[in-house]
Amino acid sequence: MKFEYLEVRPCIEIKGEIVSYNDEEQFTQELDRLNAVRRKRRVSFKSFWTVYGRHHDNKSGLFLAAAIGDFPTKEHAHLIMNAILAPMAHARDTLDAGDRFNAGENLLRMRIHEASDTLDDFINQSSNMERI
Repeated sequence: MKFEYLEVRPCIEIKGEIVSYNDEEQFTQELDRLNAVRRKRRVSFKSFWTVYGRHHDNKSGLFLAAAIGDFPTKEHAHLIMNAILAPMAHARDTLDAGDRFNAGENLLRMRIHEASDTLDDFINQSSNMERI
């Protein structure tokens, strides 16, 4: 599995069944409806925000979503998603620093190595017990 991108979606769980919403307006409308019903019939549900990794499944050919984590608020979900993306963003920013088209060959080589080192450190620390 290789995630093509990450996304945050609102979810509602009722009796162990989870519905993930692409549209926040639909999510809000369903929450309003459930809150009205809960007062009358004591319906129990919970809402939360999930970070998903999106990927193509080679066996089925479908574009799937894998839940990475559930969070109480949209802000918390985005905070964690951005923390996951931070090493990649740092590597990108290192490569894009300054005027890369007018940078000398040594400076470009240094930036490439720094970006590569950032990604290597993240991957290695996530996949083994060695810590920097």
